[in-house]
Amino acid sequence: MEDNLYSLLKQSAERNTQRTALEYGKIKLPYSKLILKTDSFAEALKRSGVKHSDNVAVLLKNSPEFIIAAFACFKIGAVLVPVNFYLTAGEIIYILNDARVKVLITSADFESYFSRIREEVNDFREIIIAGNTDEEEFYDSDGDEVLREDSAAIFYTSGTTGHPKGAVLTHGNFISNVESCLKVVNISKHDRTLCFLPLFHSFAFTANLLLPLFSGGCVVLLDRLMRGSRFLSLIFFRRITIFVSIPQVYRLFLKVPKLLGRLALLRIRYFISGADCLSEKTLIAFEKKFGKTILEGYGLTEAAPVVTLNPPGKRKPGSIGKPLPDVEVKVIGEDGEEKERGEIGELIVRGGNVMKGYLGLTEATAAVLKGGWLYTGDMGFMTEDGYLTIAERKNDMFVCRGFNVYPREIENVLRDIPQVEETAVVGYKLKEETEVPVAFIKTAGSISESDIVAYCRKRLANYKVPKKIFFVNDFPRNSTGKILKKELRAQLQEFYLALPPFE
Repeated sequence: MEDNLYSLLKQSAERNTQRTALEYGKIKLPYSKLILKTDSFAEALKRSGVKHSDNVAVLLKNSPEFIIAAFACFKIGAVLVPVNFYLTAGEIIYILNDARVKVLITSADFESYFSRIREEVNDFREIIIAGNTDEEEFYDSDGDEVLREDSAAIFYTSGTTGHPKGAVLTHGNFISNVESCLKVVNISKHDRTLCFLPLFHSFAFTANLLLPLFSGGCVVLLDRLMRGSRFLSLIFFRRITIFVSIPQVYRLFLKVPKLLGRLALLRIRYFISGADCLSEKTLIAFEKKFGKTILEGYGLTEAAPVVTLNPPGKRKPGSIGKPLPDVEVKVIGEDGEEKERGEIGELIVRGGNVMKGYLGLTEATAAVLKGGWLYTGDMGFMTEDGYLTIAERKNDMFVCRGFNVYPREIENVLRDIPQVEETAVVGYKLKEETEVPVAFIKTAGSISESDIVAYCRKRLANYKVPKKIFFVNDFPRNSTGKILKKELRAQLQEFYLALPPFE
């Protein structure tokens, strides 16, 4: 039988029968029990009328039930639709309707949504409460025939540029991505991975779940991020060796006492960062404080999701690393021609990890999938030695006085100011023909707007210097902590900005 996501889990279980696959609180689930529960739940789904290629939504926090539901879908050829539990009821209903979901697997945590879901989701059939089904004594151990090219999951994009779109990913997409990642990072059955990023996000799903499970390792599940000493204690006493996270969490580590942090992080072999830009300032401060390096990578939902990663022992601060094995990345200009090394252009990606397309969106799919290449919308450049650096999202770049302005360049300068904890820069339309940079800043100490502007003037061309600075307590974010610049731009429209003229 051809490999699919379920068969790979089963093969891993056969090699590691009594090893612990999942830990969740006091629960320790060996691989043998994980397969048994998965097979039983697959039978329950069949009895509910779920068939091959049916879309099945899962609205659950990180838990063994989420993983069992996912692999049960994979076994019978159903398509997993993970739902962001931070969304409002209306946003969840939009996704359920868009994916034409008939069955929802969830928990009592979301009971307040049930009546609206039943009323407002078209042709909805059943809500299954995870954990309420009986384990079957007999079940079909082989499952249905599920091929690599079959759809495995529909992950919805974060919706930073409008309505979320459902990226349809195949079994082969995920398998290809896992195989590529394992050629760069050596994960084994002895590794223990901490999973606190939500599994409805493709980065967590691949890096925090598929990689360790297919390697025979243990996934330590948390349904939320702990703070302070409790989090450090958990990392130490759970003997974590692989830590996959986002830049926001690595910045929090910098507030931890040095000796306590070094002790808690002692066993960790790989720190991996994704889902957003890791600043060079944070990376260097982390290395200096804890004697450990962070491997920054880059990916997007449409690529299942990892595209590049800094190689262990050869990391380059400020870079997203090199393309994974079997993944091609080119930098092209608006004319479609490949750029010279060091020149900024759009990153395009080709490989077995690239999605089928967006669910039900033919035009949107055609706009990003051209000739086998995925057009990412991210601007960047490649160095002579093959390392990639992201300059900006194509949609975030703006033009000021005829010059392209990349907000990330300005943000990197602002982050070098000791009193700046976090920042985001957006373009504001000052006149019909031009935009100017405006900075939102969360401070970690006292500093004035004039001091910040003076600092920037020494390091940036005049047209790149922020023309207005807003001091904020926090930023609007998506579920992985990424700052939502669309909302910052919307906030700007609510104010009349008396911006100083150009000098």
